[in-house]
Amino acid sequence: MTIGQFGMTDLIISEIDEAAATPLQAVKLLAMYLSSPENKESTISSLREWLADPTVGNNATIRLVAGTIFMHEEDYNEALKHTHSGGTMDLHALNVQIFIKMHRLDYAEKQLRVMQQIDEDHTLTQLASRCMNY
Repeated sequence: MTIGQFGMTDLIISEIDEAAATPLQAVKLLAMYLSSPENKESTISSLREWLADPTVGNNATIRLVAGTIFMHEEDYNEALKHTHSGGTMDLHALNVQIFIKMHRLDYAEKQLRVMQQIDEDHTLTQLASRCMNY
């Protein structure tokens, strides 16, 4: 299930106001991107502004949102630019997904091995492992 299903985007957009922390603003930006294709350029522009600021752009949530948006845009190099350093299981799992979309199973397997070394029982590691078996 994604936030684009079941009207979750509208709830997220309405509940996160301008005073919210930047990572929450990034989640709102992702919801706006997924719900309004006509606003795609402005959401990507806002995201790029945040990523240009080193203090904001290093946040794991913002990097996860960036990776997700650029993966949806099929700009895999740009997605990996923001997710490759990992840091969280979410980012590692997104890397696996990006590599699979790029048809680079060799890199996806390497990323999966990193996840297994960190925590082989983690739910995301198990899901990534199952993705690799298909």
